[in-house]
Amino acid sequence: MWIIHGYGRMGHKVAEIMHGKYDFCTVDPLAKDAEYAALAEIENFREGEACSAPEGSVLIDFSCPAGSVEAVEWASKNGVCVLVATTGHTEEQMERIRAASRYIPVLCTGNTSAGVLATIEMLHYARLAMPDGVVRIEEEHHLGKADAPSGTAKMIAQEAAMLWGRQVRYGCTREKDEIGVVAVRLPNVVGRHRITISNGVESIEIQHVAHDRKLFAEGAIRAVELLRGKKTGLYGQKDLIAWIFGEKLNDCTEN
Repeated sequence: MWIIHGYGRMGHKVAEIMHGKYDFCTVDPLAKDAEYAALAEIENFREGEACSAPEGSVLIDFSCPAGSVEAVEWASKNGVCVLVATTGHTEEQMERIRAASRYIPVLCTGNTSAGVLATIEMLHYARLAMPDGVVRIEEEHHLGKADAPSGTAKMIAQEAAMLWGRQVRYGCTREKDEIGVVAVRLPNVVGRHRITISNGVESIEIQHVAHDRKLFAEGAIRAVELLRGKKTGLYGQKDLIAWIFGEKLNDCTEN
């Protein structure tokens, strides 16, 4: 059984792809409509009590920070592995997720797109080329997106901060030793992330543009397939990159 937790734009897209191919059900902790307020197939989901989740069940979370914590804690009691594709957790919420991951495999990632993950890996080469360069990140999304900057922009910023050894500032900055992150909201934009690195003599621009949310839904399904069978524990972006690109990156380097 595949459980889609959170039935907004992304939950709908995942269900659309799964229809006719997977045995799945949906639950939306934010919905007012009783149809999605609880799972008919899984009793007492919201209470986190023992239930009848079929063996081998998996859960994809596209809800909200509090909702994902609830889902992971429920899953830990029922042997269900979880992909948390929700961002914006507090440290206390992350501690609860870490505690639950002692019993099940949990993957937390702000983005499931192979293209985005490849974009993040490109930063390593940019750092080698421009260790003293100024780094700026700009992201664009639709007007209805709840968080700003996006979880993906934060993932990129954290990687850049580690590589260049600098602090991140959200909003415009003129300081060379800070990594600036700017969020833009426009109508009908699925997602765009652009990283610019410049040393005054030359510049590098790395950009990822999402044209359809389908890519994130397909990426989520692939991520869960890769997570299945893994040992209990908390996995993240680096693990997903290794699972998708590990051997292929080695082949590229050797060739």
